[in-house]
Amino acid sequence: MKWHPLCKRLAASGALALLASSAQADIYNFVITGPATASWQLDSSPQPTNSIAGNQFSIDGMGTVKGVSGAIQMSFFSAAGGGGLYARVYTQGLRLNLGGPQLYSGPEASPTFKLGTFTLDNVYSLTISAAPVPEPASLALMLGGLGLVAFIASRRRA
Repeated sequence: MKWHPLCKRLAASGALALLASSAQADIYNFVITGPATASWQLDSSPQPTNSIAGNQFSIDGMGTVKGVSGAIQMSFFSAAGGGGLYARVYTQGLRLNLGGPQLYSGPEASPTFKLGTFTLDNVYSLTISAAPVPEPASLALMLGGLGLVAFIASRRRA
């Protein structure tokens, strides 16, 4: 049996997708609601741009604060540092400085975010949730179906 070149490419890309998906970190969605809003996504276990042991760590990323999207800096504070977070859009000077519980576990140099909904400054709500990521089996099933369609299409042309 001779394999159609398209089927070979689909099989190779499917194998690469499965390998890449198993090494992918979980992505967490952060959504703040209240008098002002903010949202962004981060890895579940981020690499901070800087940290102070026992106090806080900061991460640079992209997101939306008070309706303005852009490069933002997020600082997360330990219970000893007052808890909560600080988010700032670099280009606009917009800031949210919200006290509350510690939102992560582990050391500040390698934190892991906690999932759930948290109250900040008694008027804001922060929800940290895992973004849906396709399971490797779902990707394999999808690629298998595409391969079958390509195989049938090539047989009909022959």
